[in-house]
Amino acid sequence: ELYAQGLKHELGQGGLPKSMIKALRFYRVAAELQHPGALYKLGKTYCDRKICEQDLNKAKGYFQKAASLGHVEAMYLLGSIYCNRYAKDFAQGIQLIENSVDEQPSLAKLYPTVYPKLFDAFFYGRLMPQDLDKAEYYAKKTHELGNHSAERCFLGIACHYHLVVGHNIEKAKRVYAFLVKQFNN
Repeated sequence: ELYAQGLKHELGQGGLPKSMIKALRFYRVAAELQHPGALYKLGKTYCDRKICEQDLNKAKGYFQKAASLGHVEAMYLLGSIYCNRYAKDFAQGIQLIENSVDEQPSLAKLYPTVYPKLFDAFFYGRLMPQDLDKAEYYAKKTHELGNHSAERCFLGIACHYHLVVGHNIEKAKRVYAFLVKQFNN
């Protein structure tokens, strides 16, 4: 298979020397045949700047095709491009990121900022509707991964419930108690 040959060249497997240039030749042909992994690899190539000049429009196009064929990491990276580059598409980007980590939770280990990014999007609600329940959910997911951003997330939620949402002291106490319990262990 063309994609597998590309991987062998990229990784230097099967007695072949590492060669991203040769790998890209195979990926391009496989991408023409709509192979989701090859489309993803080409998107990454245009994002990373290691082999060619960065072109986020080309990367976006490859990630869109790969994501439409079910490639979950391409969906995540497409969402990241939307969030970081296209403010008008921010909510769509967050939705893509959220869908990708729901479908493949291991992405959160590969991209450790994913849960804090989702927390921020739902907590602050700047370019999309605020959703404090989802913010709290992603704060907990941030904590589960051992990410130090979790403290900031929980303190933000506790303060918000106490100071902004009609002095909802009970909800603030619940969130704060969870925070204290988790970070004192």
